Amino acid sequence: MNHRRIVGWPDWSSANPYQKLFFGALEHRGWEWIQNVPLRFGAIRRLTPAPSVLHLHWPYAFWRSRGPWAVRQWAALARFVVGLRALRSSRTIIAWTVHDIEHLRGDRRVDAEGRRRLYELCDLVIHHTEWSRSEVRARWGMPRGRELVMPHGNYAQALPAPAPRASTRTALGLSDRPVFLSFGRMDDYKGFDLIPAAAQALKGEVDFIITGQSGTTTSDLSAPGVRVLEGRRSEQELADLLHASDGVLLPYRTITMSGVLLAALTAGRGVVASDLPPFREVLEPEPRAGVLVAPSVDGIVEGVRDYLSRPLDQRFEAARKLADRCPWPSVVEPVADALEDLIAARFASSA
Repeated sequence: MNHRRIVGWPDWSSANPYQKLFFGALEHRGWEWIQNVPLRFGAIRRLTPAPSVLHLHWPYAFWRSRGPWAVRQWAALARFVVGLRALRSSRTIIAWTVHDIEHLRGDRRVDAEGRRRLYELCDLVIHHTEWSRSEVRARWGMPRGRELVMPHGNYAQALPAPAPRASTRTALGLSDRPVFLSFGRMDDYKGFDLIPAAAQALKGEVDFIITGQSGTTTSDLSAPGVRVLEGRRSEQELADLLHASDGVLLPYRTITMSGVLLAALTAGRGVVASDLPPFREVLEPEPRAGVLVAPSVDGIVEGVRDYLSRPLDQRFEAARKLADRCPWPSVVEPVADALEDLIAARFASSA
């Protein structure tokens, strides 16, 4: 019997390559990834044979999917806790990757309580940075189970070869000016609303491209020097845009970890990013790969000029070095080891 069967909740693999890369790396270790399992504990209990691990990624979906009504969300959270306890009693390992210490689109009391209860019930807590581990300990104390830091893997297996830089820039009608790209869902915490004013302050020195699905940002992002491409980009389109750009702008107001940062580094593009602990920790080994700034209009302006003051080939080389440090087959090894140790211990104790 294969005890290395794992369910990822919620399964957003069709929209987010992170899960394909993470679970794909585990599959190379002999794990079986069970996909498309609905957010219902009954769906897990009906799986035959039973999974040995339930891995939570964005647990908010369990209660937030019940609608905006607080009473329904709290009821869903109660069912969530009961379901996790039942799974643990049946020897299922509970793991959680802490992608967000707070809900980035507006934290609620139910979210805070959900994180705390999940933390108490986890057998393995996975962080992407040392800062995340320290911050979680400060908030919720030492974990009951095991914990580890797994660097966020790169996107080498997700980003295809880009189209020629010149052809993409021509198709977009771009000039010879440097181009900074910002991408991902357009939410307030990402600070995209600061970009139009920064473009105005830079007076045509650079062009900006903002692309992604509509989110909570309500400001008008259109301005001279700013191109807005609404809608989800395919992986090929994203690779083309990254290659056509000279840097990636991440003026985030808050973050726990960012796949956008790793996608930029994988494409060999340096970043101008807010001076937040996760960005600082990732960029520290290769400081030439980015410039850290205050999340403000003045910060963006100063950061863009600082970034462009150094030869871009040095920026690009440093970015690629950072990405090369974290291939998925390597970063997932300690996770696989920890899960296999937990499974062995659990089955040994019940023998």
